[in-house]
Amino acid sequence: MEYELRYEDITGNPAPTINLDKSDFEFLKGRTVLVTGAGGSIGSRIANHLAQVPDVKLLALDRDENSLHSLSLLISNTALFQEATYVLQDIRDKIGLDKILKHSKPSLIIHCAALKHLSVLENHPREAVLTNVIGTLNLLESAAESDVPHFLNVSTDKAAEPTSILGKSKRIAELLVIHERNFGRKGFTNVRFGNVFNSKGSVIETFQHQILNGASITLTDPGMKRYFMHIDEAAALAIKSSAINAGAIHILDMGEPILMIDIIERLKLALKSNAKIKVTGARQGEKFNEDLMNEFESFGKTTNAKIRTLDANQSGVKLSETPRIDSDLEAINFIGKTLGNVE
Repeated sequence: MEYELRYEDITGNPAPTINLDKSDFEFLKGRTVLVTGAGGSIGSRIANHLAQVPDVKLLALDRDENSLHSLSLLISNTALFQEATYVLQDIRDKIGLDKILKHSKPSLIIHCAALKHLSVLENHPREAVLTNVIGTLNLLESAAESDVPHFLNVSTDKAAEPTSILGKSKRIAELLVIHERNFGRKGFTNVRFGNVFNSKGSVIETFQHQILNGASITLTDPGMKRYFMHIDEAAALAIKSSAINAGAIHILDMGEPILMIDIIERLKLALKSNAKIKVTGARQGEKFNEDLMNEFESFGKTTNAKIRTLDANQSGVKLSETPRIDSDLEAINFIGKTLGNVE
C-alpha cells in the first residue's frame, strides 16, 4: 500500500507556491535546454517544469532507460521514444556527450546527474569521482567546445565544509564550474540546496519503509537537524537561479533546519505507527548539522528573496587532464589533493 505524505504535515512548514514568472519565460524563450539526470527526483521535476514552457525545446538525458521511460510517461503519457526529447547517455562518456551537444546545440544545460548516497559513496569513492567529478568535467568540456552560453550545476549543502566523499566530490564539481566562470564563461554557475522532501533514496523514504515494514526507525542522533525543501520549490528555484545568474554559487532559502526526531514523530502520526526509534550514531562522513556555506563565504542578495548568492573570492580548480582513477585509494588521494590545492 502506498501512502501520500504531505510536505506540510511532515516538515511542519507550509507548502510553498513558487512558480516561473515572466522574467523566467523571457530567459527560457527559444532555448534548447539539456537536463542531465533527468530521470531523477529533482531532474524529472525540472524537466517537467520546462516541458510546460512555450518555445522551449527540452532534452532529457539520463543513463537509466527505466527512468527515461517513467519521465516520458509523466510528460507526454507515452513511451514511444520516437522524438529526440529523451536521450540515453552516461555523462562519464565524453565522446557520447560531444556528439549530443554538437548535434542538439543547447543554450542552457541544467546538470542534475550525480551519485548522492552518502554511505554508499563512502564505501565506493571511485564511483563518486567518476560520476560527480569526471562526469561534470566531461560535460563542462563538451559545453565549452559547443559554445553553450549557460550552465547550471545542481549542488548540495554537503559541499559546504565537506566531510564526506559525497560532499567533497560535489565541492570539486562546484569548483570546476567556478573555473569556467572565472575564465570568461559568465553564464556558468552553481546552485546549492539541502534535502529534497521524499525524493528517491531520501531519508524520508527510508523512514517510511521502516515504519510500513514494522522495523525500528534508525536515527543517528535525536539532536540532528537537516534542511528540507519541497521538490517543486527546489525545481522552480533552480531554473530561476539560471536566469538570475548573480554569482558563482546560489543558495536557496530553505528556512530553519528541522530536527530529525520531529520528522520521525510526524511520520509516525501520519502513518498511525508506534514504531520504536533506534539511535545508531553518526555514519562515516556524516555531519551532525549541515552547513550552507564555508568560512570564506557570505550571503549576498539577488532579485529573488528566495535565492541568495555567496560572496567570496571563489577559486576554481582546473584539471589539466582527465585523471586515471583505478582504485578507491586513488580516488581518495585525488579528492584530497584537489581540494588541498584550492582551500
